Amino acid sequence: MKIAATLTCVGAAAHATVIAPRDAHPIPVPPSKPGDAVVVPKSFVGFGIESAFLNNFDNDFSENLVSALAARMSAPPVMRIGGTSGDYFLFDAHQKEDKVCFKGKCDSHDASYLLGPSFFDGYKRFKDAKFIVQAPLGNPINVTNTLAFVTRAWENLDAGKRVQAIALGNEVEFIYKAGAKAYVDAALSLQESIVKKLGLQGDAAKIFEAGNTASGTVTGNKLYQVKEILNANINKNGRISTTAEHWYQISGVHPWTDHTMQSQMINHTAITKRFGPYTPSIKATRDRKLDYAITEDSAVLGGAEIHFSDGFGYTLWAVDFNLAAMARGVARVTNLAGRPNAKRVFWTPDNSGGKPSPGPQVRAPFPAAMFVADFVGKGEPSAVKEIKTGGDLTSAYAMYDNKSGKLQRVALVNMRLYNGTASAKRERMTFQVNVGTGVKEVKVRRLRADKGVAAMGYDFGGPTSNVSWAGEQWSHGVDFGKGHFRSGKIEEKVVKVKNGVASVVVPDSEAVMLLAAVVSIACCSIKAQICLSGCCGVDTALNPSSNIVGAMPPLHKLSSRWLQKPALYYLSKAMTKGNGRDELHVGKARKETHKRVTNEPLQVIIKRPEHTNTALRPTTTSIREFITNGYRYTRVQPAMILPRGQHPSAEGGNSPYPESGECPTGPPLPDLNPATTLRDAERKAGVRAQLMRPPNEHKIEVCWVSSRTSHGRSLQAELQARLLCPSVEVLDPRDAGRPIMRLIPGAVPDSDTRETWSHFLISLSFRDAYLTQCMFSLLRKWHVRFSCVTLAQAPYRATDTDPGNGLYISAPRGNH
Repeated sequence: MKIAATLTCVGAAAHATVIAPRDAHPIPVPPSKPGDAVVVPKSFVGFGIESAFLNNFDNDFSENLVSALAARMSAPPVMRIGGTSGDYFLFDAHQKEDKVCFKGKCDSHDASYLLGPSFFDGYKRFKDAKFIVQAPLGNPINVTNTLAFVTRAWENLDAGKRVQAIALGNEVEFIYKAGAKAYVDAALSLQESIVKKLGLQGDAAKIFEAGNTASGTVTGNKLYQVKEILNANINKNGRISTTAEHWYQISGVHPWTDHTMQSQMINHTAITKRFGPYTPSIKATRDRKLDYAITEDSAVLGGAEIHFSDGFGYTLWAVDFNLAAMARGVARVTNLAGRPNAKRVFWTPDNSGGKPSPGPQVRAPFPAAMFVADFVGKGEPSAVKEIKTGGDLTSAYAMYDNKSGKLQRVALVNMRLYNGTASAKRERMTFQVNVGTGVKEVKVRRLRADKGVAAMGYDFGGPTSNVSWAGEQWSHGVDFGKGHFRSGKIEEKVVKVKNGVASVVVPDSEAVMLLAAVVSIACCSIKAQICLSGCCGVDTALNPSSNIVGAMPPLHKLSSRWLQKPALYYLSKAMTKGNGRDELHVGKARKETHKRVTNEPLQVIIKRPEHTNTALRPTTTSIREFITNGYRYTRVQPAMILPRGQHPSAEGGNSPYPESGECPTGPPLPDLNPATTLRDAERKAGVRAQLMRPPNEHKIEVCWVSSRTSHGRSLQAELQARLLCPSVEVLDPRDAGRPIMRLIPGAVPDSDTRETWSHFLISLSFRDAYLTQCMFSLLRKWHVRFSCVTLAQAPYRATDTDPGNGLYISAPRGNH
């Protein structure tokens, strides 16, 4: 954090003079979802790697960057491993090297490679992502070679569980020049061979991606594209899931000047006009109920200097292009990671690119992917609508909850070029954003660089070249790709809405995101109440007629009565699974309002607010729906292992949750009576400790979280920022080297998503233990699975299954 603070100070010193804003620009955002808004897949944003260079990205630095993106998404990002080199692979099962170049320019895509078995180790990386595997096509097809390649990739991707698609070739119009039918005939023949080899049946065989036609084909070369491929009946077997094309904004020879950048690259009209030739293929794909993807894209193709092709100008282009694409029905964009020596990438994985493209580095465009992922959002499906601004150099987009139609986020991009190396004056624009009278304020987060389009990112350009999104930066030299906040927390500003309009100032060459703050539910007190609506920053729309438990007016706490007496609702014991007990945690409650689950039905006490005229009528179904929508129940193990010398609290298994004040919505108020012992910390947290630590460490593990592998660091940073609590630690228990107090399952594939999930411990200092329930609310809001052992849970007893002859168990490295 000291390093980050230093970078911030240096960057601030380089900040240009900002002059008064121009006249206000009205942005007429519909307050509720328009009928033509487009639903956006949660896996929209991803990355692409040139086939031959997969092993260069097989390192922790690259995995940290991909995990940082995945942590912001509720579906795995997609990694496309493809490109020209992928159609000319040969395989030698006895070769020791991962690849040997035997023809062509060997540091580029335009070469032929002989692969060894170790090449496929690269597919074992990026557990948070799914992959597009490009099947080598060739003309004629070497079927034996292609099947060997696809089979090994498939096996290393968890027997296909992490495969998003199998691509039938790359830029196929240059391989099968006779026309679309020639390609379709070859592709269908290869598809049949792959299906048989992998034993795919039914829906599992609907996994193929067709086309991947070149950018020039669409815009100039008059060869066939996706529409013609579909018309040639590529999907006659019903096995195509996706069609794909490529996009490069600028190609050829140009003077690489600010004028070229402004007129052809960071120009909304230039971007949207170029969609014209793509529209027939997008429509033809969507008409067939298939996904259309742009699987290879960049702002520049050609000989531009790296400062032109890989600076903050590319960042702004990437934001506007991704958002414009999703608004036009594109289901997925895989942004270029490319190859190490490319000069138009989001990051370089190692130092093999040499002087033309030094590395390893995070480049300026990388935060654009984070901006796009945050705009798509987590949780329930969202729908996007582009908003007309009436200018070439500005763009606006609105994101809505697809089910309720409520406005969630607005993105504004000011593409007026500012080059910090050429001018000391940076102009601004004021956007008058109509967000509707139901929104009282918005939070504004910024994607910015002090040097404007001249910024290259810290790794390339040093402290004065920083790029940040909402105060967060990514760097190889500072955080090894894990991300860090300049000020230790998310940077945002609250703007009050007046008469339904938010006035937002955006400097030139900057993008901002407005987060609509719907009516908020106050965090509940602990005294004889159960809060089902979510606390500590969980915003819930006001809807008194909702059948979701917990809908209630703002700024009031649940009353101690509901029509004179509490009403009981039951959750069937059918939720009981295996040897564990399922327990619904619905907030903090005293003994008289909380019933521990044993083998009886769960009793949840719902209390109606005194001041509400409309009665809430929750049912068993609504409670289940509430849980399904993200407020997950936790599974509590039947046996609790206590460390040597530790005894149950005086209250025994029915101990109440601890008392505390309201969860902080701003900087947390200090606990006036902080915990000093493990027993005190357990009472403050409301849970039992999970890890055996020396007493002088003053730390308590409050819960397990289940997450896609490698999310720990990203989750830790987010929790630290949201709780303003630097003591939060997310720990892989295999690295602890200490006994754990409860047996947990190992990393297993999730039955719904087919992803691999791992388990982490979250710890707090004794003095911050009171923040535990607030943290749980954030985890629920983010749909992060977690489990804990409450004070109400019966402690370990000798009659329970004892994992050994001791009172605790260990977590050896590599296995839970």
